[in-house]
Amino acid sequence: MYDSPNPIDDPTDPRYRPQMPAPPQPGPATAPPPPPPPSGTFNRDQFRDTLMSSVRNPTDLANFVNAHQSDYGAGVQLLPGGKGDKIVLPDGSVIDAVIGAGAGGLGAGWTGAGTLQNGVYTAPPPAAGVPGGIGSGGAGGSDFQNQIRSQLLAILQSSQKPVDANDRQIAAQMNAAQRLSDRQVAQQRAAAAERAAANGLLNGGQSSGGFDTEVQGINEDAAQGLQGLQASLFGRVAQQKQAQLQQALQLAVQSGDAEAARAIQVQLAQMDAQLRSQQLAQQASQWNDQFGLQGAQFQYLKDRDLANAGLGG
Repeated sequence: MYDSPNPIDDPTDPRYRPQMPAPPQPGPATAPPPPPPPSGTFNRDQFRDTLMSSVRNPTDLANFVNAHQSDYGAGVQLLPGGKGDKIVLPDGSVIDAVIGAGAGGLGAGWTGAGTLQNGVYTAPPPAAGVPGGIGSGGAGGSDFQNQIRSQLLAILQSSQKPVDANDRQIAAQMNAAQRLSDRQVAQQRAAAAERAAANGLLNGGQSSGGFDTEVQGINEDAAQGLQGLQASLFGRVAQQKQAQLQQALQLAVQSGDAEAARAIQVQLAQMDAQLRSQQLAQQASQWNDQFGLQGAQFQYLKDRDLANAGLGG
């Protein structure tokens, strides 16, 4: 028989109850992990539209992607191992977002350029039988596609160069106009001196300032004419560039290149805004010059009348 000093421990004792292990004692409370920081929600349309007006080169693209991780660009990343011109959307789609990255960047784009799944990049297949350009599918295009792409890139790059006064056509016309203006100013100055001497306004006359005032008006008038000519020549060159861009836009649309068409439209809008700004500035300058010329003419007439009346300056 089982002999136990404690009858409760004797399995043969009717009072025996199996001892259950004590339940584990709760330890110190562990704080739940903090919730992740709030993040934005990717909005494809908003991200694309803002990118198209904000990005011009790979550096702009990297800054843009980083700046919008907490809002409508959440989850977008640069394509690993790329040239900095492609991005990966949250669904794995790869977008070529910079036109002409090899040339430093010629503007923003939005062209499908494959997928990135599980860290593996898959380029899109080349388009078959459909001529295209920058936006026709990225790498692997045909020779014809590459030719179209090169033409569009060259036109875009040329249109972004500022109009320079040293341009051969502009410089030649401005030099000729300057020589003609110098001859005219000399002739007008000589005629003004004769009038001033006849009216007693030169070399000790009643008011010698009248002659200087008229000469100042002659010089300002000549400078205004040269300025207007230069603005006209600059505008003509800009309009030629716009016409080239319009032709490039038609080529992009005909080839089904939506990305190039969008980039050209952005450039056209920028050039149009610059032309309007220059025209407003020219109008303001001409108004100021005309106001000054009228003031000089008024002063000359006043001095002449005073001299004729013998009242002095």
